[in-house]
Amino acid sequence: MPAKLYRFPLKTFKGLKIPLYSEEEIEITLMAINCFGTYENRVTENNVQDMDPLEIMKCLYEAKSSDVFSTRAKQTISNILKAIEAV
Repeated sequence: MPAKLYRFPLKTFKGLKIPLYSEEEIEITLMAINCFGTYENRVTENNVQDMDPLEIMKCLYEAKSSDVFSTRAKQTISNILKAIEAV
């Protein structure tokens, strides 16, 4: 007797949501993007929302593994990365 195949509806993936709640999280994220990003212009609070979330995540992971940030900043980066969710 052959096995039955059940088709589940595919979950649509629209993007990532990166919640930044405090000034500290915003500043650390901007510093990580400006240090490790590949953008010609400086990224600020006004234009960070236009960026690709995957690029932001890449910059945050690089910042976390570098020696540029303090232990406290790396903990904040970890908290930001944990809070990222798919929408």
